[in-house]
Amino acid sequence: MVGNRSNGRSPGLPRGSATLTELHPTATNRIHQLAADGRTGALHISGRPGGVVYLADGRVAYAESPGTPGVEALVLRATRPDEVAWAATVASMQTRPGRKAAAAAAGELVAKGVLPPVQLDAAVQSATADALLAMLAGYGVTVSRTRFVDGQRPWVALGRPLAAGTALVETARRLRLLASVGQRVRPDDDIVRAAGAGPVAVRLSPRQWDLVRLCAERRTPRDLAWLVGRGVLATCIDVCELTEVGVMENAADPGGGGGWPAHRTVSFLAAVLPEAADRGVT
Repeated sequence: MVGNRSNGRSPGLPRGSATLTELHPTATNRIHQLAADGRTGALHISGRPGGVVYLADGRVAYAESPGTPGVEALVLRATRPDEVAWAATVASMQTRPGRKAAAAAAGELVAKGVLPPVQLDAAVQSATADALLAMLAGYGVTVSRTRFVDGQRPWVALGRPLAAGTALVETARRLRLLASVGQRVRPDDDIVRAAGAGPVAVRLSPRQWDLVRLCAERRTPRDLAWLVGRGVLATCIDVCELTEVGVMENAADPGGGGGWPAHRTVSFLAAVLPEAADRGVT
């Protein structure tokens, strides 16, 4: 599922992918067909980045893509606060064996009840929605073919699988959000901390501060999503907001932030910026 990347970054799409692809008809039509037939199994989508959609009686039970953190990343991140160890875990998940091992480790934690059921289901929902967007639409996304494996099941699934139509409508909604955010920041754009001088201070939430802290070197929103154990779209929205206030900037467009002066004094205080959660994105 996951290929090696020699630069240690998370698997995604090439930098500077400019073409925004709508929901791919080859994949979406196949999902609708399988749903209508009430099939149970896994639809493997080949392409860039590709992925797998798991169906249970024609309903979407889970989805995963090498381009997004799966539930295994979200579960393990919550239980491994050490930054160095977590960076090593993320690097290992860039290989097939590493991601399989991470899923097994996360499965053990889930079986032990480490995460409350509500929190686990929220993680499955987030990972599924993120993966569906990554493999079906977005900047530079391609679909070459699909292959259905009857009876194949995921290691974790939604408590209440989604109707295929509902899942695809949500994917289209997220695509519109991605297109809006993409006017400033795309998932695979290189992001850096903004540099400059000025007296203006900005208050950051703990979540935003984590992104700034982790951006000591060039990283993409996708890289950051893996490191913080959150969805790619939600992280992209957070990064976009940070570029708007001048704390971060797109390496390809330095100084191209919002209308605010560049900010040099950053306070780790209560959030005053809009939260992605308010937009229904996790």
